[in-house]
Parts: sequence; structure tokens; C-alpha cells
Amino acid sequence: MAKSSLLSLSLCSALAACLPGARGSTTADPVNTADLTITHVAVIDIERGRVVPNQDVLVRGGRIVAVVAANGRRRPGNPRLLDGTGKYVMPGLWDMHVHLNIDATRTPPELPLFVAFGVTGVRIMAADRPSAVPDVTKGLALHRQLQAQIETGTVTGPRLLSLASWPVNGDAGISGSMPPFYRARTRDEGRQLARYFAERDFDFIKIYNDISRDGYLGLAEEARRLEMPFAGHEPAALSAVEMSDAGQKSIEHSRIFLLNCFGGADSLRRGLLRNLSATERRRRMIDEYDPRICANVFRTFARNGTYITPTHVTRRMDAFADDSAYRHDPRLKYIPMRQQIAWAADANGMVASDPSPAGRKSFMDFYRKGLALTNDAYRAGVPVMLGTDANDTFVFPGASVHDELGELVKAGLSPAEALRAATLSGATYLGRTADFGTVQAGRYADLLLLDANPLVNIANSQRIHAVVLGGRVFDRSALDSLLSAVDGDSRAKRVLAVPR
Repeated sequence: MAKSSLLSLSLCSALAACLPGARGSTTADPVNTADLTITHVAVIDIERGRVVPNQDVLVRGGRIVAVVAANGRRRPGNPRLLDGTGKYVMPGLWDMHVHLNIDATRTPPELPLFVAFGVTGVRIMAADRPSAVPDVTKGLALHRQLQAQIETGTVTGPRLLSLASWPVNGDAGISGSMPPFYRARTRDEGRQLARYFAERDFDFIKIYNDISRDGYLGLAEEARRLEMPFAGHEPAALSAVEMSDAGQKSIEHSRIFLLNCFGGADSLRRGLLRNLSATERRRRMIDEYDPRICANVFRTFARNGTYITPTHVTRRMDAFADDSAYRHDPRLKYIPMRQQIAWAADANGMVASDPSPAGRKSFMDFYRKGLALTNDAYRAGVPVMLGTDANDTFVFPGASVHDELGELVKAGLSPAEALRAATLSGATYLGRTADFGTVQAGRYADLLLLDANPLVNIANSQRIHAVVLGGRVFDRSALDSLLSAVDGDSRAKRVLAVPR
């Protein structure tokens, strides 16, 4: 390498002038041109699971330009100072399984909740609905518009990081007036549907339960050719190993391992257990769990880089649907009345499906076994990222990210590992580690400032002093105002009780 090139590299390292956050800068030292500085703060090193004390985090133009040892000296210029003394800074949390209440008449009311609870990025798991007119993607257009408004700061909400197609689910939701290939019944229709989604600029294809085996394999083949990611549920006709080998990028919900890791899994896929009640099937999955089967599933996922998004809070709802304290969650005040009613009906239906002690115990055991298997999978090298299924029953937008962090720790992950699943893991999944996931120069300034160390107690992730989103600071007062605005409708303060 030429001497001049070596000198340039040395200058880049010393002055951070070659960092993404310094693009377009005419100064050689971005440290001296920050417009926001978080001073004397302890930085949570997400990669190593440690605390780096007494740092200054300098931000310019919405990106971190430097993280340096605090020296107490006033820096040139007039940056906004955010006192981090006694506090901890970490990347903003990501929820990688979210549904929004979106329509053309209003901004989704739950968006501020994500920011108020420290969630700065989300993956949207269904950004459209099938239409009888193949070139109409109204839902996607609304999501793209919202995505742009959030990026420019005209709407307060988390970044919409990745937008899914409507769920590919066989005949479900497909009317006779819609194109036949929407059903993906054959390999050719599956390939045609993959091309349809790619041409309309969805970020990935959402897989659901009832797509046919041939349709799935055709869709997967064409999606791989087009380099179009696909993710979602497990179709009933395929095994987890087949899905991973086909290239599915993530599989949602921890039940995947219970469905696949018992001796009757093949019979379940072939529909031979339909004579059993749902409780009996659940019981068999729990009681006949075979770690040797799951070891192969774990090895396959780890080899292929297939992510699991456990969403333990969804199985927790199944287990606690008859629990009065669970059903009287004070956070219901943030949920619109119509949605509260729907949640109550869903929870009531869950209980009614088998209210016997044995039935209720099967739900609880299923939930708890899912926790254990998430830890086993993680230890076997399966990549885990945090998602909640936000807006599903009793899954509170924003707030349930902290619930799921607690579930991951309950499963056996350390607080550091759980936080990694909620930050760097998602960034790695999306190929965005140069922009997100750590507190480093060049990354977007999407940050949480906490009053206590979350590596000591994961509950400290809820002790939010401030949120920084693209360099925009929401202090505690601003966050409380966001919550108050969502809580402004007094009708939403009714608590729905468990029926007697």
C-alpha cells in the first residue's frame, strides 16, 4: 500500500472523518462540531455485555460521530448538552414483530407508545391486504407514507424498518374475484406470487399457516432467485427443518419447537391427530418432547442462520387468560375501547376452549416449555431476536417489549443476551449493523438513557430518563406527554373483567 494511503487510513482512524456520520462534512474533526452531547454517561456495550463508564456520546445530524472518554472540557460550538451523570445509554429497542392499526383516515394512535417506551424501530408483519385488482397496494402505500413521515420527524413513531406483504395463507381471505395465484396452490402459482410481491416493492413476504406445500416450495424457490426475504409462521404441511433449508429467514413464535420436537410431529403435519382435542395435542407435544429431535432442528437453524422470534408474551396470554390480575392490566388505559373489547373476547374464547383444570394447565405448561426451548435453541447457536406481536391480545404496543425482555431472561438468557436480542440481533438480521444496534460512531442516534443499569436487572430497561430518536431528544417530560396524549380518551380507561 502506498505511503499516502496509509496516512489517509491513519487520519480516518484518529479523527473519525471517514465514518458514515461524517459524510459530506468539510471539517476534519467531527468531535468538535456535535449538535448534541450526552455527557459523563455509562455506555452499555451491547456486543460484549459490559459497561464502559464516564463517556461522552457526541451526535451530529442524527448520527453518533464519536464516543470518547469524558474530560469535563467544554467543546467548541454550542451543542445541546444532556447530562448523563449516573445514567446508562444503550441503543433504542427494536420490536421485530408488530402490527399497526392503520387506515387512510388517521395516524395509528399507538405510534407514540412505542417511542414513550423506548422502542425506536419495528418490523411490520403485514403491510397490506390482498386486493381484487393486482396492482393496488393501498396498505403498503399508507405504510410507506408513514415511514417517510417518521423519518422526517413530522410524525412521532418508531422507524418502520421492514414492511411485509399480506400473509400468504392459502384460500384464507382470498375471494373469487381475486387472481387465482394469490392462493399459491401449485409451485407455479407460488413462483408467480413471489414475483408479484417483489414487483410491488414489499420488503419481505409474510408466510402463514395454510399455504400449500407445493405453493410454499415454489414461492421459496422464486423468492431466493429474486433475493426476496420471506418470514413468518410454519405452514402445517412442512417441518421446521424443511422451512429452514428452503431459506425462510425467520420463524415467528416459540411454539415452532413444540410443534416439531415430539414423536407425533409427522402425524400432526399429515393431519392424523385431528381425532384428538386441542388439549390432548398440546399435552402430547409437552409430555412427548424429544430433545434428540430438537437437537437436529437447532443444528439446522444455526447452520442456515434461521432466526427465531419467540413472542413469549403471546403464549403468556394463552396461559393467563383466566387470571383476573392479568386481565386488569393498568396499561389498558392506552388501548382504544373497541380493541379492549376484541381482546376480552379473544381471551374469553381461549378460556372457553377448555376451561377444565387440565385444559388450563396444558396452556400454562405449553407456555413454560416454550421458554425453556428458546434458551436451549439460543445455547445451540440459533439466532434469537425480540418481537412481541404488538396489538395482538394483551400485547401492549411499546410496553410489551419490556415484558418480552423479562420473558427472555425468565427463559434463561442473561440480561445482556436479552438486550442483544432487542437491539443488535435485529440489526444483524436486516443487514443494518453499520447503522443500528450499538452505541458507536457512525450509527444513528437512536438511544435510550436509563436511570439504572439493565445488565444488573432487566427491569431497569423500563427506567427511561430520555429517548433519543435520530438525534431528537424526548426527555422524561416529553415522554410523559406522549403517554398522556394516548390516555386522553376517558372511555379507554375502562378495565374489562374476567367473566364469572
